[in-house]
Amino acid sequence: MNQFFAKRQKASVQHAHQPSGMATGTFALAAVATAGIGGAWVLQQVHVPAPWLVGPLVVAMLWRSFGPATPGVPQWLQRAASALLGANLAENVTPQVLQTLQEALGGALSTVLVLLAASVGTGLLFARLARMDPITGVLSFLPGAASAVVALSRDLRADPRLVSTLQYLRLTIVVLAAPFAASLLASAGLSPDLDGSLPAPDPALSIMGRDTGPEGLLSHALTWGSVLLGLWVGRTLVLPAATLLVPMTLLVTAGALGYPGATISPWFITAAFVVVGMWAGLQFDRPAIVRAGKAALWAVPLVFALILVSGLSALLLSQVSGIPLVTTFLATAPGGLEAMVATSLDLGADAALVLSIQLLRFLVVLVTAPFVAHRLSGASRDRQA
Repeated sequence: MNQFFAKRQKASVQHAHQPSGMATGTFALAAVATAGIGGAWVLQQVHVPAPWLVGPLVVAMLWRSFGPATPGVPQWLQRAASALLGANLAENVTPQVLQTLQEALGGALSTVLVLLAASVGTGLLFARLARMDPITGVLSFLPGAASAVVALSRDLRADPRLVSTLQYLRLTIVVLAAPFAASLLASAGLSPDLDGSLPAPDPALSIMGRDTGPEGLLSHALTWGSVLLGLWVGRTLVLPAATLLVPMTLLVTAGALGYPGATISPWFITAAFVVVGMWAGLQFDRPAIVRAGKAALWAVPLVFALILVSGLSALLLSQVSGIPLVTTFLATAPGGLEAMVATSLDLGADAALVLSIQLLRFLVVLVTAPFVAHRLSGASRDRQA
């Protein structure tokens, strides 16, 4: 009898402390988010790539290593961020992009597949050199779609700590090196005399996105319906990356059929980046930071090798298609879509073609990443057997 009352008293004490623990975790998560947003703003002022993801990632990593409590990002919040990112990615696939891709589809697809194969090979070599699992190695080197690949890493059973660190290391190197190399090509007389301007995007006039009158109701219903469907599929079906890929695929298909979705407000997309950054950063601990630092020593030369491969494919595409080398170089650079488009505008290259090929590679990476990871996982199990 005394044991019974002792167990009841212990259970009541644990239950009494549970809300306090939940409150501490919620407070810690809010503190990480606030500090991460502040860090992102600072990084944005100094033009660091993807500041709204990198800032929260770094802050969360430091909090996990030195903070008083380790919060966790709720799964529903992670799924919401992935679905919003998927819908946002679809916005970039405009009729102009599709038309430009159609005109140069053969050469563009060939260069994308060459770079994808080189990235997978580089990732496998990196995994062997750095002694990590092949899925993490390959995801760390997939070109472009860095934020999406980080968001997918958990579903694909990779190490999100290493994937996030190495993806943004790759992105930083590409963003710094590729525009510099393109400027050298332009100064050598290889810059075309083209008007590379792109049409300015319509501003988001409301917190929900662009307001287009009565037709906007259909666009908003399509966009947010796709987001909700992605959330449902991601929760109920065991499909890798479904939360991100479902809304993206639906909205790209609808746009190609003449039913474009609504523009999601930048507030939502920024919040999604913050969530993904916090989630990735909170996976770190001190041993993981040390391991990532050692892995980076192998990653840096391999990233430059990947840039060299993209440069050779750009040279081949230029020779075959007659497109100026500056344009093909920026179009095939392994990542940094926004920076490549901005550089093409500055140098007078064909920005529409740069954007189109970059987006094609972006979409191919997102669609093929789950299949590549599944294949590598199966091969790993076969070797262990």
